[in-house]
Amino acid sequence: LRGDLDNIILKSLKREVTRRYSSVELFSEDIRRHLKGLPVTARQDTVFYRAEKFLQRNPFVVGSVALAFLILIGGIAAVSWQAQIASAERTKAEQRFNDVRTLANSFIFEINEEIEKSPLKARELLVTRALEYLDKLAAEADGNSDLQTELAAAYEKIGNVQSEIFRPNSGKTSDALKSHQKSLKIREKLFAAQPNNFDRGFETTKSLANIGDILSMTGRVSEAAESYRKAIGRGEKLLAIDKKNIVVRRALASNYGRLGQAVLRSGSLGKALENYTKALEIYEDLLEEDPSDPKLQRSLSIIFSYIGYVKMEMGENKEAVRFFGDSLGIAKKALQTDANNRQSQRDVGLSYLWLGVALGETADKEKSIANIEQALKIHTQIFEADIENLGEQNGLADCYLELGKALAKKADVSGRADSISARPDLNKAIAAFETAIKNYEAVWQADRQNFSALRQIAYTRRQLADAFRQKGETEKALQIFRETLASFEELTQKDVNNTEWQHDLALCHLRIGKILSDGGERKQAVSHFEKALPILEKLAAASPENLRIIKDITTARTNLAHLARKTLSGKK
Repeated sequence: LRGDLDNIILKSLKREVTRRYSSVELFSEDIRRHLKGLPVTARQDTVFYRAEKFLQRNPFVVGSVALAFLILIGGIAAVSWQAQIASAERTKAEQRFNDVRTLANSFIFEINEEIEKSPLKARELLVTRALEYLDKLAAEADGNSDLQTELAAAYEKIGNVQSEIFRPNSGKTSDALKSHQKSLKIREKLFAAQPNNFDRGFETTKSLANIGDILSMTGRVSEAAESYRKAIGRGEKLLAIDKKNIVVRRALASNYGRLGQAVLRSGSLGKALENYTKALEIYEDLLEEDPSDPKLQRSLSIIFSYIGYVKMEMGENKEAVRFFGDSLGIAKKALQTDANNRQSQRDVGLSYLWLGVALGETADKEKSIANIEQALKIHTQIFEADIENLGEQNGLADCYLELGKALAKKADVSGRADSISARPDLNKAIAAFETAIKNYEAVWQADRQNFSALRQIAYTRRQLADAFRQKGETEKALQIFRETLASFEELTQKDVNNTEWQHDLALCHLRIGKILSDGGERKQAVSHFEKALPILEKLAAASPENLRIIKDITTARTNLAHLARKTLSGKK
């Protein structure tokens, strides 16, 4: 009896007559209304009561209306959400449009005007504007693998423009490192998501090699070597999957060459030669398959020059001359194909330079100087065509440095250093060293992260001091040696694993010790010889093939023994 029937019966049984049904007809009407599902007079007439009765009478209609209402609400919500997304996308699109418009305006006005003044400055401005756009785009690229792939490639190209070892660069080594690190971070993330994707794996090897190049340039050779090893390790795994892949084989050979360069400055000559030989074997195999490929020919020329340098350091001077000669032959052939190719011109210049250096280790001093002067002529022409290019200026400085060394060697032949006839060569050597220092300093001032340039300044100053010592100006030589010693002490603290810098430091101690010994200042001389000896012995243990270091150890020990005998003789 719950609900309407309960209320109808209760109303009919009310004690007060006025509250009962006034007639049988009304009583009967309420029962009829209840049976039809209509509101009854026995219940309080409210909106909720009427709605309840309507729902009971029309459940399908009410359900359909409710469903339609829910669909309507859902549709409104979806449209609102899509409107918000569309608004956000529209805002994003408008922002990208504005970014592209800004970039286009920069191309039309800023960069176009800079091209007329300096191609290098134009490239720098292009890099700046491109990075501004790429960094904004990178913030929105998450989840879009195609866009991320393009971004990684763009960052790589920007890094190459900012600073590359083997090409003209704008002297932005620290910025270049950041760009290549951004590229590697994106590529590693993409490769982690698709570890079986061959192309993604190969892209990471490129970034690792690029980072190694910049670390090497900034003097962080141990880190550079580690980056190259990672690139080689991944490359070897890719090659195991596809043994005939030419692109991977080229990259692998290049990275072995790069690792050899890093090892040369942080380890032994033998290990460097081992890596160069691996690179050489791959390049020779590739050239058997395609003998006319100019890029492979150039790579072979570079490896020949690397091997030539190691042979020279090992004292195998005839072999060094042979390898440098082969390198020059390949470079000349490439230049004959395209006489206006700047890279080919540069390669020929470098080959002349290193052939001249190798000849300087033989008895043919005149031929040595002739080759270096030819290199200087070529590099001067290249630099004058683009005087803002720090890479070309650094190459020009190298030529002046080696010319100075060759002239100083010529003056020292057969005891001529103290004779009047030797003075012109020594004066020319001093002028060449000073010009080299001036150019290296310009590179260093433009890029304070390029510690290779700082090392070259100190190294050239040491050669300059040697020339003054040969000339008999020992006080001036001593002053420069002491200043240079301070520079190498600072450099070796930046990278304790750089064997080149350690050797430079030891040689400064030897030179200062010799001058002090000749001047009768035995105690101070002994101190410098004793500081040089353990450094040299450590280097010799790491690279027993390096005859130069073995010779320097003999010099240090001979001088210490000589001073010890003098001390004993004085005591007696």
